[in-house]
Amino acid sequence: MRLIGDLSIRWKLVLIAVLTCAIAELFAGAVVTYYSNTRYEAQKSRDVAVKAGVLGASLTAPLAFGDEAAARESLDALKADPEVAAAATYRANGRLFARYTRPGIAADIFPRTAPATGRWFANGRLMVSQPVIEAANDLGRVYLVADVDTLSVRLLRFGGLLLLAGVASLFVAVPLSMRLNATISKQIREIADAASRVTEGDLNVKLPRPGGSDEIAVLISTFGKMVDSLRDLMQHERLRALGQMSSGIAHDINNAMSPMALLTQSLLEQEKDMSPRLRTYLETAKRVVDDVSATVGRMRDFSRKREDLALVPVDLNVLVKQVVELTRARWSDIQQTMGSVIDMRIDLAADLPPIMGVEGEIREALTNLIFNAVDAMPEGGTVTLRTQATDMSSGSHVEVEVVDTGVGMDEETKRRCFEPFFTTKGARGTGLGMGMVYGMVQRHSAEISVDSEPGKGTVVRLSFLARMPVVALPLPDHAIEKNVAARQRILLVDDDPFVLDSMQLVLSLDGHDIVTAEGGQAGIDRFREAQSLGQPFDFVITDLGMPYVDGRQVARAVKGMSRSTQVVLLTGWGRRMNAAGEMPECVDHLLGKPPKLEELRATLNA
Repeated sequence: MRLIGDLSIRWKLVLIAVLTCAIAELFAGAVVTYYSNTRYEAQKSRDVAVKAGVLGASLTAPLAFGDEAAARESLDALKADPEVAAAATYRANGRLFARYTRPGIAADIFPRTAPATGRWFANGRLMVSQPVIEAANDLGRVYLVADVDTLSVRLLRFGGLLLLAGVASLFVAVPLSMRLNATISKQIREIADAASRVTEGDLNVKLPRPGGSDEIAVLISTFGKMVDSLRDLMQHERLRALGQMSSGIAHDINNAMSPMALLTQSLLEQEKDMSPRLRTYLETAKRVVDDVSATVGRMRDFSRKREDLALVPVDLNVLVKQVVELTRARWSDIQQTMGSVIDMRIDLAADLPPIMGVEGEIREALTNLIFNAVDAMPEGGTVTLRTQATDMSSGSHVEVEVVDTGVGMDEETKRRCFEPFFTTKGARGTGLGMGMVYGMVQRHSAEISVDSEPGKGTVVRLSFLARMPVVALPLPDHAIEKNVAARQRILLVDDDPFVLDSMQLVLSLDGHDIVTAEGGQAGIDRFREAQSLGQPFDFVITDLGMPYVDGRQVARAVKGMSRSTQVVLLTGWGRRMNAAGEMPECVDHLLGKPPKLEELRATLNA
């Protein structure tokens, strides 16, 4: 049984088919043997009875006239029939009249007196006793003994035929069974292989296509649904983990970026006479700050479904040029120090129609693609950024391609490249870049394709639907002027001294009276002291995430001492919380981090 248990499913099915066939043949053989044996005995009995009748007719005259010689002559004629072992005739009084025995047959085979009329089998022979009647006169008996095949001989004959038939059927049944069972065992083996890969963590397995609606098809369909559920669950868990991780570092990143954001905005606004080159540098720095802030926000929301993006007209040609400049240090300066040369090429289509999108997200996606392309060419090579307009059945599209001549990807890498945390860079990679590119594509209802072969480089193609932008009416002149609020007395509360210094600087330039407090408890103490001295604050601007005493506790304490003081809460979740209408208790205004000057001023004017 253990040997059978170790057989493959295919051979088990073949064995089942063969055993079933063999059992059926044995049963059929037994039935046929029984029927044939019964038929044989009945037919043999009739045949011998006919011979006895013919013999009796030939013995009528000898019995009637008592001619023993004539009777013996009639009996000797049976020599021509090899099946007849002996024959005899008896007179009416029961005495033996004449007899015949085949050579080798003992004389005592005959009863001393005439046997009773009938037929019976004994010792492998058939005995038939019939009366000899003439004109209603009983003249005597005829007794005939005939050889018959024994049961063993008949079974041997039938068994040989059955064995021959069985062997012939096996030659037909085994190949046919193997061929038919292959359709079952192959699919089961593919399911088993897929299950093995799933246990190893590969949830991108390809299942065989069900060929019908039988149990195997139901198994494949159910297994496929299970794998899909596992894939969705794993993806959700990965994204949730990424969201939690990103939320943990968002506070520190936003605090680090806030001084740069505020000071860059202030310099661009205050220094009207700076050189064009310096202004370009500052505008680039401001753009980078905005992109980093947006990236942090997207990382925090990675596990949340993004809806209602604020789309604006985007010129991909301009965006490609910006990305090339932003990444120059990576593909030019750093690579040269490593001894490799990257040839960066741009192939931009003329009269490219705009798309509607989020400029920062698309710029970030192209940046990630350029970094991946550079990493794929450790010995140097060529990176080409190409734009083009295409017409498809679904409408006009604008495509941007990032092409490299690097190491390329195999099928397994291509299939998994968009999974969060999947990387081929080892310790140098995070596995987040392509996942964020894919997220951008999803949010823009765009398409992405990857063409790559090992040793032949990679082409990543982003396809956006070309849309006519909504033309905004020009704002009145006063709407774009510097909107500075009247002088306010403001308490700034934050646990980061650099944030405090930068906010104090830019708000002081607007003419406000600024007091700072480093930490939540210090802010509450400073506010209480000002209240006792009769120097109340008009606004309290506090960070949300602070150790020991956070922004919510500061807001409650301030409102407990002065209901008229406006509380502004700074948080990296500010924009999302505002959009969702999630206003914390005792807070009058929510602002995102890093803060923007125009938002601060609008709040102070409220």
